Amino acid sequence: ELYLSLFLNRSKRCYTIIASAEGGVEIESVKNQIIKEVGLGNVEENVAREVAKEMGLEGKAADDLVEILQKLSKLTIEKEAELAEINPLAIIEDGSLLALDGKVMTDDNSNFRHEELMKYQEISELEERAEKSGFSLVELDGNIAVVGNGAGLVMSTLDMLSDSGGK
Repeated sequence: ELYLSLFLNRSKRCYTIIASAEGGVEIESVKNQIIKEVGLGNVEENVAREVAKEMGLEGKAADDLVEILQKLSKLTIEKEAELAEINPLAIIEDGSLLALDGKVMTDDNSNFRHEELMKYQEISELEERAEKSGFSLVELDGNIAVVGNGAGLVMSTLDMLSDSGGK
């Protein structure tokens, strides 16, 4: 099983590829990650081949990875996605690759341009009610709610709550 993702790295103003020969797990726990920063355009074939090589892929699997990574890139750009991830990406008996699971996270501010994607959106009843009322809501684990008026203030407040043992 392999891992492959492409995400918008806002701080560096580029897309970042993260790939690993270890899929099916949380990527943060994997030590041997391949991380490549690419421009804001489509991933070039030579870059995708370099990723395949660093993952130890050859033949059909390498060709498939190039094709998949270029399609992830196209999807990310066309749908204004912040993340396109395949985890796990399996090598099957004939040596080809097969996506077993994946996810796409879009920029909420661009959703009105991509209504066709909204039918796949997973939101809770509470998040739906908040959205209809004009609020942003993010459900987290725990039993403490924070109402704030700015992302920075909310993040700082959540950090302080967590440091004090709150959830």
